[in-house]
Amino acid sequence: MILFINACVCVAIAVFLPIYLYFTRNFNCWKDQNVPYVKPTFFFGNVLPVVSQKESINVFLKSLYRSTTSPYVGFFFFDRPLLLIRDPELIKRILVSDFDYFQDRSVMYNEHDKYSKSTLFMMKQPAWRTLRSKVTPVFSASKLKNMVPLVLEAGDDMVNFIKRNCLESEMANSRSTTFKSAIDAISSCAFGLRVNSHENPDFAEAAKGVQGVTPLRAIQMAAHFFAPILVKAFRMKYADPKSSHYLEKIFLDTITERERLNTNRPDLIELIKQIRRKEPDFFDDELLVSLSLQFLVAGYETSGATIAYILYELSLNASIQDRLRAGGSIGHPVEARDNNV
Repeated sequence: MILFINACVCVAIAVFLPIYLYFTRNFNCWKDQNVPYVKPTFFFGNVLPVVSQKESINVFLKSLYRSTTSPYVGFFFFDRPLLLIRDPELIKRILVSDFDYFQDRSVMYNEHDKYSKSTLFMMKQPAWRTLRSKVTPVFSASKLKNMVPLVLEAGDDMVNFIKRNCLESEMANSRSTTFKSAIDAISSCAFGLRVNSHENPDFAEAAKGVQGVTPLRAIQMAAHFFAPILVKAFRMKYADPKSSHYLEKIFLDTITERERLNTNRPDLIELIKQIRRKEPDFFDDELLVSLSLQFLVAGYETSGATIAYILYELSLNASIQDRLRAGGSIGHPVEARDNNV
């Protein structure tokens, strides 16, 4: 019996010791370099509160930022050592003067992901710089300003929806409403469509589905940052293929129809058509779809969340509402266009 127990202990040590050593192999990284850091735990590093959903990644990073007065602090995302920079001058050096050393994002470049591999978010140097230089003129202030009427249309749809469905209710889901409005604005600018997601949610559901809303999709996206070996082994995709294909068809059909009818509209498709005429071999369909998907996904959540918080704060401050109704401004002066901010 004693021999059996000893054998089991030896087997357990033989199995789990290599696993333990593997997942803790980098835990002395910041200590060896005399960098202040948060002590990690086995396997999870410092992100157990995030993994267990006790904290959002934003709350976690905020707590980490406030945990020290040092210009930087080291931490671990599972077994991967990361550095949180706190000092503005150091941040400026990284993003400006020393940018050549920090050009690539940490996300893995996935050549098997048709819809993400050609986005600026995932590209590496020198392809990133080449594409960025070609598309930057598309987003100049003057050209984006021409799209303001399209944004105002989406705002009108949201206001009409609120009047019809929310005013007589004690509670309203402002986050859902503002997210749909942001999707409407970006779909109008990027896809040339006035979809009105408040009444026709299919496009909005596909837009939200590109990055996924399921635990499996969350794991697949996180693996692109922290477990590239899993991405390669299981051919994971950063963008959901089903949702992306649905939006791809809409985008390409819109371009084809616009070219057939020779119609113009002050949106991204029109600008893309112009640069495509100059370099048709560079801007193929796959690249154009990737750019539009990136424009949609990168914009709707940030815009929608901002508008939702604005509505929330306005609901708590009736005096500010009165100032806006009277045509006043809050803080900095804003430009009015036909009584629209």
